[in-house]
Amino acid sequence: MNKAERIYVILYCAFLLIYLPVVYIMGKPPLSITLPVHLPGLAVSLPLLVAVFADLYRRKTLSTNRKLTWAIVMLMFWPSILVYLFRHGFQPRQQATA
Repeated sequence: MNKAERIYVILYCAFLLIYLPVVYIMGKPPLSITLPVHLPGLAVSLPLLVAVFADLYRRKTLSTNRKLTWAIVMLMFWPSILVYLFRHGFQPRQQATA
């Protein structure tokens, strides 16, 4: 990941620290109140997904099966994106050895 993507990820984590407690405290209000709170969360999450999947695609040291496994897990269970970032995303990309 480049420096801008890393900064975005850190800001995303800070956003989650505020966003998740607010959503939890809200309980089950009507849609007219819930929708304006969830739209910024969605707007912030989509560029993160793009950055993470781009990094996964560009990473040469992971096998195709591991990339596919990470992609499926990240799509099904979004906190795994944070696991991927700390395990692979923040590490420098290295060229695959022949």
